[in-house]
Amino acid sequence: MTEKARQEWYLATNEVNKLKQELMLQQVELANERAELARKLAEPPPKAKIIEVPVEVIVEAPTEIIVPITDWDSVSSLKAFLESDNTSEVVRLTANGDGTIRLNGQCEERALQLINGAQAEGKRLFFVPLHPAEYLKWHGKEIEEGHYHAICGALVGNNEFWYIEPSNDKCWLAQYLD
Repeated sequence: MTEKARQEWYLATNEVNKLKQELMLQQVELANERAELARKLAEPPPKAKIIEVPVEVIVEAPTEIIVPITDWDSVSSLKAFLESDNTSEVVRLTANGDGTIRLNGQCEERALQLINGAQAEGKRLFFVPLHPAEYLKWHGKEIEEGHYHAICGALVGNNEFWYIEPSNDKCWLAQYLD
């Protein structure tokens, strides 16, 4: 081997040894960093400080608008309202705490929904519980004794009282008033 080749080999060997040392130092640094990170992860986190900050909340109550509630002028206005209302079409499902789902379309809920819809239009409807005998008279079906069926009532003009079945919007003249 020539002197020049020997010097080049010597320089190359020194360079390789230098790179090995640098690599070993980097590996030691990484191992130290990993050990430090593992130590930090093993420590329980510091307790959180609870800071109470007073918060001022401004609540603006909506302006209350008094809407006069009136009875129905005519049977046609009552029927027009029933056609536009969706009480008979809405199906509600509710779940209680244990997850049991039930149909929430009970007659009293539908009657109250129809009453609320009429009030929103400025009209009055009444909650009418039908006794089983009345139910048989108007619907031709029997219900259990002691149970009542909820419908709505409407005063039309000055002397007509109409019944309304909220589940299908059927209405009929129940009686004339003095």
